Amino acid sequence: MVASTHWLKRLGSVEWKVGRLWGRLSRRADPTRKRVPIEPGITHEEAEQLIHEMSLEMIRSKLVFPERPEPSPGGPETLKQYAKRWLEDREARKVVEDGRHDRGRLTEHVYDLLGDEPAATISKSQIEDLVLALDAKIAGEQISWKTASNV
Repeated sequence: MVASTHWLKRLGSVEWKVGRLWGRLSRRADPTRKRVPIEPGITHEEAEQLIHEMSLEMIRSKLVFPERPEPSPGGPETLKQYAKRWLEDREARKVVEDGRHDRGRLTEHVYDLLGDEPAATISKSQIEDLVLALDAKIAGEQISWKTASNV
């Protein structure tokens, strides 16, 4: 029995332009979305499948699975320690060019409340407290709603 893939979203797109087929990889695969020429003689459906497979391959090649650190002798990993690993991973995968904005938001708004907490044990109520603290900063015109949203 062959598994149905009708639910699988097609990655990328194909269009007819200037007398030939052109493909664009998905935004996750190629944020620039540059056009890729498709060889003549390939049907539109085959070109869609090709662009889909190219997008998947590009996405897979960008995946980085960092090794989990050994538990530190001082106890479980804190939010600050986890965030440091997370920021380094995002920069290594080129999700962001420079993590300084994320780092700044964490330092300014999160670490005071949750930085020394074990990351694995942060509760919903602690997150709600952080949101309330951000709301208070918005109300006091210390930060904009957009900054709070980015946190």
